[in-house]
Amino acid sequence: MPGIRNSWQSTISHIFCPSTTAPPRCCRSVKTGVEDPNAGDASPRQSLLEMTYLCIPASDLPSQDLTQHFKDSIAFIHESRLKREGCLVHCLAGVSRSVTLVVAYIMTVTGLGWQDTLSAVRVARPCAGPNAGFLRQLEDFESSQLADYRAWLKGKYKESPFNDMEEVQILLSEKLKANGADVAQPGLRTT
Repeated sequence: MPGIRNSWQSTISHIFCPSTTAPPRCCRSVKTGVEDPNAGDASPRQSLLEMTYLCIPASDLPSQDLTQHFKDSIAFIHESRLKREGCLVHCLAGVSRSVTLVVAYIMTVTGLGWQDTLSAVRVARPCAGPNAGFLRQLEDFESSQLADYRAWLKGKYKESPFNDMEEVQILLSEKLKANGADVAQPGLRTT
């Protein structure tokens, strides 16, 4: 696919969303967040055999309900980060399904809306592009479930040791600089 690069730059600390499932040598303790059931490779690749997986059977179709997997994937990503392990969230191309789960997670830990969050993810992963159905699901998640998920996450894991909002602001500042804007702090809308 044009525009896809095999980037191992994290979106925010300890979260990687590449188009490949083979981690570089510096990331041996990566946990895998999403396994694509349609990738044609039923068994994990050799480099990932010792990883802990959360496998989510999901097609990249607008009709696929990915929100049913948000809570499990958010918990899995957060627990990986709390253990200071990298969390590799992947699908076939690292564009739609995996990005949607990463956006839902970042929305939950920051309280930001889906548009600002997706913009920040696109700084680290320029090809990020959830399909139209997933975008609608993120919008619905923001308006009807995000506050409950934030309360659930805080109740289960207490205060986060991460500076997620600061990291997202840095990513959005990079985007503004790249677009030629001279803005000290991007205006972020929290829910």
